Amino acid sequence: QQSRGVGFNMEMTNVLAGALKYQDMKVSQVMRPIEEVYMLSADEKLSYHKILAIFKTGHSRIPIYEGSDTNDVIGLLLTKDLIFVDPEDEVTVSSFVGIFGRSLHTVWPDDSLGDVLRDLKKGKSHLALVRDVNNTYTDRDPFYESKGIVTLEDIIEVILGDEIYDETDVFNEQLQSSGTDRIEFDWDKLRLLDSKHAGTTLNLAERKTMVAFLREQFSEELLSLSDNNLEKMIESTAVSEVNASLNQSEDNLIYTKGSPSDLCTIILSGKITVLAGTEEFQSEMGPWSVLAAKALVDNDYTPDYSAFVSSGSCRCLRIQRTSPVAEEKEDGKTQGTDSLFVTEPNNPNMESTEENDSAVKERKSNIRSELLAVFNDSVRSFEMEDLKKRALDRSMTLLKSKLTEGGAYAPLPMAAVKRNVQAKSEKP
Repeated sequence: QQSRGVGFNMEMTNVLAGALKYQDMKVSQVMRPIEEVYMLSADEKLSYHKILAIFKTGHSRIPIYEGSDTNDVIGLLLTKDLIFVDPEDEVTVSSFVGIFGRSLHTVWPDDSLGDVLRDLKKGKSHLALVRDVNNTYTDRDPFYESKGIVTLEDIIEVILGDEIYDETDVFNEQLQSSGTDRIEFDWDKLRLLDSKHAGTTLNLAERKTMVAFLREQFSEELLSLSDNNLEKMIESTAVSEVNASLNQSEDNLIYTKGSPSDLCTIILSGKITVLAGTEEFQSEMGPWSVLAAKALVDNDYTPDYSAFVSSGSCRCLRIQRTSPVAEEKEDGKTQGTDSLFVTEPNNPNMESTEENDSAVKERKSNIRSELLAVFNDSVRSFEMEDLKKRALDRSMTLLKSKLTEGGAYAPLPMAAVKRNVQAKSEKP
């Protein structure tokens, strides 16, 4: 319908209806039953696998209960607080919740949504536990029983008359009644953060992630290395754990200053101490730091620093440089990691590394010579055209002066003009 030029569509009608009715609606009408609520016991440990399980739920707030009694809810865990957790420590949920002291707001099933909304807007929480008194048992005292939860989002959805979807949800028109589907995520990528993920090779998703990381951070250094060859190197590398060394002998060093190396090290967890410069300036490198990336492409790479694990242990990926793997082209020829490496199969010039380097240098030199020759020809052509133009301009100026000399008409023969132009253009 139209009223005074203002249009009311279905969405606006739903909002108006929701705003009028939500004040008198009861919490029990919109709450999520406790059976559908993801909760944690205070006795559980926040290990890598438990944090991964929390992450998979997509929830931002998790109710915590004491022991095995889900009716004894003692607090709330905010998933954003987990940024301070080290999975290797495996702290208990009760200790973690006790540090932050996130209390849980409670409401009754017959409370109105208007009253609950006013409480939640005051910053008490965005989630409230719906609790009621259970006095149905004659052989025991009445006790509080958890019925479910109600969130600020639930109330807003009642007002809007529609579902709200966040960035972890996928809207499904065929399943509007049941809500949302979770976005599919490759959870295997997170195994790189698992402290117990040592001694094993990376799977396909992890290798792709590592290749993308190296390509982003060292695009220039690894320019001559294709993604396929880089992934092949990573595929043959297992995650290793390096323990701290009590002394800095060569046997305990990851890198030795002045000693050639064919290994690139990516730190997954722990720290590596680096000694650089003549004064051996000391610094520490943590997770997702990379040492010796150029070792993957430079046969003569020699680090100008020493590196070792000084305390604890370090989980890392030590990728060894290998010969580039030929890649098949559509015409059946093989192609290396760079266009300058293109060769025919079984080419004797590629049998050794030294001959390979010599062939590459020679081809690069030939390409430079060809480019320089083309450039010089272009310059000479440009200079010749410029000389001709300037000679013609001077001749036309002379012609005009002859025609107007002394106020008399003294034409200059055209043959003489042509000879003049030709002579000037032929001068060096």
